[in-house]
Amino acid sequence: MKKLFFLSLLTAILVSGFALDADAQSRKKKKKKKTQDEYFDERGGSFSSKLWYGASANLPQLNNTFFTVGLSPMVGYKFMENFSAGPRLGLDYLYFKDYAVDGEIHGVNIFDVSYGAFTRYKIFNGLFAHGEFERQTREYPLYQGSFVDLDDNGNINTVREGVNNGYLGLGWNFQGEFSSEIYVLYNFLEPENSLRIPFYLRFGFTYRF
Repeated sequence: MKKLFFLSLLTAILVSGFALDADAQSRKKKKKKKTQDEYFDERGGSFSSKLWYGASANLPQLNNTFFTVGLSPMVGYKFMENFSAGPRLGLDYLYFKDYAVDGEIHGVNIFDVSYGAFTRYKIFNGLFAHGEFERQTREYPLYQGSFVDLDDNGNINTVREGVNNGYLGLGWNFQGEFSSEIYVLYNFLEPENSLRIPFYLRFGFTYRF
């Protein structure tokens, strides 16, 4: 059901994006496209001229035991007009709560940090495919059976470990030098027993994408 919901949401996003883009394009003058030779001609642009910048937020996820949201800046280099790649950093906040060994509900604030690399390919107008691999340090609550474990001060015991995440998805960029975008990613490396939902909905802004 979760997969069906997010796939339906992605379809609605893309349909809306196409409609908005078509309306915007009809009001703009056609611009001459760069040829591949012109794009790779070093006389036509420096290294910095092929860079673009972005920042996105993982829109909040919420269920009975946790709330999470994240923020991630990134820089892309245009190897071709439609293909780019670059580094990405991420910071995710998660508030977790559950019944503990004392029979009461306890909560804990968790921060996960990640770094990695991404690739993007512009498919048509604002439609793009996004792939990403990251190394993330995650913090997990410790359980005793079905209950969260507590330390001597009554706080939830946690453990931190490194995990790998791999994302694939589609999105829509509304185009322009300064622009906004929205995209859906699926983490195909998310463990089946994870507290986190493997689908991520991101909204962000780009410059010179």
